[in-house]
Amino acid sequence: MPRRFAVLIYSGPGVSATCLAQTTHCFSRMLSQHYTVSHLTPHSLLADPWPASCALLVLPGGRDLPYVEHIGAYGNARIRDYVQSGGSYLGICAGGYYASAHVAFAPGDAELEVVGDRELAFWPGTCHGPVFPGFQYGTELGAHLANVGDSDVDPALQATCLYYNGGGHFISPLPDGAMPPGATVLAKFVDHPDKPNAGILIKHGQGTVILLGFHPEYTLLTEPLKKILASMPNGLKDEEHILAAEEARLDLVRGYLALLGVHPPPPLLPRPITSTDGASASDDPAVEFDLEHPTKPLPQVLMTHPKSSAIVQSIIEALSPQFQQPEDDLPETSSHPTSVASTLDYQPLVLVDANDTLHHYQSSNHPSIKDLIHSVRSTPLTPEQAANMDDLLVKHVVLCDSPDDHTKVINERWTPLWNWPAFWKELDRKRQPRRSGVDPKTWRLGDAMMYAEAVTSTQTMLDKNPKLLLALPTPIISFASYQLSGRGRGGNVWLSPTGCLQFSTVVSLPSAQAQKVVFVQYLMALAICKALDPAPNCARDEGKLRIRIKWPNDVYVITKKDGKEERLKLGGVLVHSNWCGGQFKLIIGCGINILNERPTTSLVSLVKDYNSKIPADSSEEPMPLPTMESCLARIVAQFETMWDIFLQSDRGGFAEFIKDYEDRWLHSDQLVHLQSTNPPTAVRIETITLDYGLLRTRPVRKVDYGGEYDAFDRLSLAKKKKAPEPEFIDLQPDGNSFDMLANMIRTK
Repeated sequence: MPRRFAVLIYSGPGVSATCLAQTTHCFSRMLSQHYTVSHLTPHSLLADPWPASCALLVLPGGRDLPYVEHIGAYGNARIRDYVQSGGSYLGICAGGYYASAHVAFAPGDAELEVVGDRELAFWPGTCHGPVFPGFQYGTELGAHLANVGDSDVDPALQATCLYYNGGGHFISPLPDGAMPPGATVLAKFVDHPDKPNAGILIKHGQGTVILLGFHPEYTLLTEPLKKILASMPNGLKDEEHILAAEEARLDLVRGYLALLGVHPPPPLLPRPITSTDGASASDDPAVEFDLEHPTKPLPQVLMTHPKSSAIVQSIIEALSPQFQQPEDDLPETSSHPTSVASTLDYQPLVLVDANDTLHHYQSSNHPSIKDLIHSVRSTPLTPEQAANMDDLLVKHVVLCDSPDDHTKVINERWTPLWNWPAFWKELDRKRQPRRSGVDPKTWRLGDAMMYAEAVTSTQTMLDKNPKLLLALPTPIISFASYQLSGRGRGGNVWLSPTGCLQFSTVVSLPSAQAQKVVFVQYLMALAICKALDPAPNCARDEGKLRIRIKWPNDVYVITKKDGKEERLKLGGVLVHSNWCGGQFKLIIGCGINILNERPTTSLVSLVKDYNSKIPADSSEEPMPLPTMESCLARIVAQFETMWDIFLQSDRGGFAEFIKDYEDRWLHSDQLVHLQSTNPPTAVRIETITLDYGLLRTRPVRKVDYGGEYDAFDRLSLAKKKKAPEPEFIDLQPDGNSFDMLANMIRTK
């Protein structure tokens, strides 16, 4: 079964908008470096193959009757099957009512009563509520700061001042309140005289269910709890105690997630970055902020190679026609959570584009870029803003055009998660001399770099902002330590955990070479393999770590677990082509697991494992442990060398690389089944066609003695009196994908 990495929050009718925002904010902040956190609509719940990748399904608070209507019998069956086969379900408030066999909400109240049986029935008893009086739909009149504890699972699972508004308690169907088989009391409302069951842990088949009558996902630091804390008699007033209660709440959520098999990443401290003189950069209280799990886009910094500082001015001149003039009508930004124009005396160069409004700041015109960066970092988002990250229109870009920026970026910690000197040093070490015939007016790949600690998506920032893309000179690379809404192939979410290297490279391709576009994804995948797993002096370009290409655009590694061969995803490539000014501008998005163990494996783990197996008496030197800077520098240098050859080659341009590609891919002579035919067709993979970049396969048939013969073997077919089949079946990369587990090629 694939490793599950998706946390899905149901977002259909009945879900409270505030509950959805709080749930999304809580889990995104806590989990997004190891898991994708996204919403699941009723249509997707019923029709999409979400169970295969889902680590946790969450039904948040709201009203459970619309859940009954829109999830229905088929949806309930899918949820039960998912949990039965090892999935996890978290029902909060209405999600807890819905997953109980019987609901008794405000029985006898003519306006509020909801009583009836429920089909999902993970809890075989009744969920009865409200526990505390005063509930009214759409208000905070019945809101209460609940204290929970007395857990039979773990006494440490307790917290105070948790948001409650209308939730139920869980009544056992057995005499004397005994727990049914597989169920355990997870929490009680300890501030209620009867201490009823506030939470239940249930084992269902191979999976796990947690049902709660309160809201541990609500933060104490924003509304509505801020007002409730200030107004309620049992609310906390002292900031120190509020922060302590907030930390206890987070510990409780982490404990519940661990019981559900979902593990938040451990705290990550920023790496020490040395200043230009080799001394440790001093910590500046002015730039203290949350580097561990950012929840909003942070400023991008455009840096150039120390020997190519004039590039920044060329980029500014190219962008200038797109900047809004002061008299132009500009979007309202003063109330935007990441706008700094109204709080600092900075006049940005504003580019209003289709997807984003970009505020550019020339460092030479602003004496304290450090203050600008800190202002954006220190402005928090509300849960509602965090739940709608793609609607945050204003993004900030610092254009480093001042001669002393290379010193300031280190000493003032503009980019504390990225070591620029280490990157430039490795890039210079790995670069090859440029080939003859390369346009001397173009700067080298890696000379112009746009970096941010956090962006929504490096790919979206470029692909969805046509004015920016049209004006930007190439080549240029945009990269980030964290992506908040990373994009994968076919609309998939690209998971961006801590330690994942994610970057987008923009290059130009002349219109006369349009047929080469399809090969670019192959070229980058091969460059990644060669850069991260070099194979010097070998007849076959295979590498030591067995990093391989899964057609058409994934990077895998072959490992062994318990003596069995295992193939794990290490990264992927995504290419978007745009027609701009008489040429193609290609955006090559890449994500590679460098330092992160989850959700599959990482380059550093592979290197450590390889080094551990080198015999003590061997003359072989251990492989150096990778860093983010060294890996990006090696990929950039490798791709540049290959790109220059690619552009100067005839036809598709891939003939120079096809042997190395086939040495590195997973599919040589592989037997697979095409699912686009009925019945599926057995084919054997041969190569990539050099004219159009298609996957060439040859149909095969099984014969009685268990062997194979070529489906185009006319003599054999004639004996069987069957019409000849096509000699080859060629598959387009954009329309098909591999199912590695089933040895099938599916139409996307």
